[in-house]
Amino acid sequence: MKKIGLIGLGRMGHAMVKRLISQGVEELYVWDRDTAKIKTAKDAGALPAANASDVVTKSDITLVMINDDAGAQVLYSGKDGIASGATKDKLIIEMSTLQPQTLQTLSALLESKGAKLIGVPMMGSIPTVLEGQLFLPAGGHAADIELAMPVLQLISRKVKHVGGVGQAHAMKLAVNLTMAAYLQALAEGMALGTAQGLKIEDMLEIFAQAPTANGWLNMKTAVLKGGASDTTLDISSLRKDMLNAVAAGSLAGVPMTMASAIATSLSGAVSSGIGGEDLAQFPKFFREHLIQKPA
Repeated sequence: MKKIGLIGLGRMGHAMVKRLISQGVEELYVWDRDTAKIKTAKDAGALPAANASDVVTKSDITLVMINDDAGAQVLYSGKDGIASGATKDKLIIEMSTLQPQTLQTLSALLESKGAKLIGVPMMGSIPTVLEGQLFLPAGGHAADIELAMPVLQLISRKVKHVGGVGQAHAMKLAVNLTMAAYLQALAEGMALGTAQGLKIEDMLEIFAQAPTANGWLNMKTAVLKGGASDTTLDISSLRKDMLNAVAAGSLAGVPMTMASAIATSLSGAVSSGIGGEDLAQFPKFFREHLIQKPA
């Protein structure tokens, strides 16, 4: 197996460390701006690097998993960033959920340094990473994606080449928009039902039999009933994705009326301090805090 790098050791990044180590990757170089996360990854069997540039220098293929577009720009072009060191012939796999235009900018930067970039955003959650069952849309040159396949096959059930750099990230934003639309519809539907005297338990049982029933609903039923939950995707991250969808759509001339409304709704939860909570906590927050009660 080639030498692999991993930049970004959040929840998904840490799960990725565990998965790659479990699949026999012996040289996994990691870095995060949080030194405590680096130590956790080292304890799991990874090899710490001094900075992002050092990861790329020591690795043949580097996975990048961070949270936002502004951070990605700094990570790539800043001091000790990805593009600042020995990048010639290196392959970067950008797995963060970013705007398509950000991928194109980063790709042009790396190409000027002799490196290659493909966009492979992740469709799945922490358990999916640990089980190696991610679905991975991929954007970039076919030859570069083929070069990445030995690594991608360790973490996925399928890799689907959907076009050029940035197009896989457009696909990921489209997927997350449909998820957010379902979440908003579920929150409003549950609020409507409880306002009419329906019980949450009865509503969820019926939702599970409806044409719109899905795996996420089944997985989160206990949480939607009021139980605790490990965070798979948090509210702040989905809000960020909706803002990215609005930005990308607007640049392409696509009206993003619904995405804008959902972003506003999610912003209410974030501003109230629950942005780090799992998505399944949002319907309860919506019922209790975002609905205007009759006088």
